[in-house]
Amino acid sequence: MVPEIIRLRRFSLTFGLLLVTFSLAGVGIDSPAKISPLGIPLVLRRPDLLGIGLILASIYGLLRYWYYGILLGLSPRRARKRLYNGTLIDGATTVDGSSDVDKIKSFYEEAKRQVDRYFPTIPGCIEPQAEVTGDSSGFHIKMTVPFYTKFLALLHDIDYYAPIWVNVIAISVYFIIFIAR
Repeated sequence: MVPEIIRLRRFSLTFGLLLVTFSLAGVGIDSPAKISPLGIPLVLRRPDLLGIGLILASIYGLLRYWYYGILLGLSPRRARKRLYNGTLIDGATTVDGSSDVDKIKSFYEEAKRQVDRYFPTIPGCIEPQAEVTGDSSGFHIKMTVPFYTKFLALLHDIDYYAPIWVNVIAISVYFIIFIAR
């Protein structure tokens, strides 16, 4: 069972931001603390362990996102790399069709769809171009990508990997502040 990447992303980002906020704000709770979630009175006898709970949740979210979102999933960066290398995202160099014209047309349409999906563009500017060539080993894609599209792709990658770097920063900040106490 592969979990939904969006939920993993949300969980990981939430706990990373909670941990960094908890660390930087210097949150301290008097012992014993009394809280009433849902009207049930609870007493926290060890509130100092809240930070450790946040760290564990942050590490858990980071590792799950890294495993399912980066290693098992198809990240936008990996998809773009496959297109740059001349194949479709699934690694295909051929497609089904009755004639050579149908095959190349079908391959080109699929390549165009994937380029449009994984290469961000700005309306009114030059779009990335995919040229399809064929030889005895199959069809290949030759990409021409403008600089600003590469820059937008970099921003997309930074956003996609945010659950990882936010949690690494949050855990680092927590331990730096913990050591400084």
